[in-house]
Amino acid sequence: MYLWQTKQKKLAKRNVAIIFLSMIVVFISNCSVEPMDVVKGGTLNFDESVTVGDAFDKYSYFSDSSWRTFKSSGGNDIVEFTGVMANSAYEGTTYEEVTLSAEMVKRAEAIIKDLKTTYTCQFQVSEADETFEVIYSGITFSGYNRVEQVEMSEEPEMKKGVC
Repeated sequence: MYLWQTKQKKLAKRNVAIIFLSMIVVFISNCSVEPMDVVKGGTLNFDESVTVGDAFDKYSYFSDSSWRTFKSSGGNDIVEFTGVMANSAYEGTTYEEVTLSAEMVKRAEAIIKDLKTTYTCQFQVSEADETFEVIYSGITFSGYNRVEQVEMSEEPEMKKGVC
């Protein structure tokens, strides 16, 4: 009788292990990738050497940046990047063979005072195949009691995200 009980316990343990492993497999296969991860881990066709996340997060000309996700009115997943340009970061850069000195940047900042330049880029994410496309890219100038937007017309091609 004791041998029969030992076999029953082994079978019960095996069945519990099989059920547990099956649940893990189902959980992993139903686990979807977050839209933010698809965009930040993906690349654009014109430069596949850097991820979108690294390109925006490490761009030295932004003094402040943020990411957010939301659903569009049509129910699509949208990932939005916003970066405020840092005027002081232009010190030492060259434009039309003129290197901008600290004094030149300081004078320019005194002239534009409260003018704020903000870049925004929105990506629409397709969860079905984990791809995204740029649906908006533009610059907003604000300050001096006015807001002006400039949209960029050329859109990079859709690219599969890297997970």
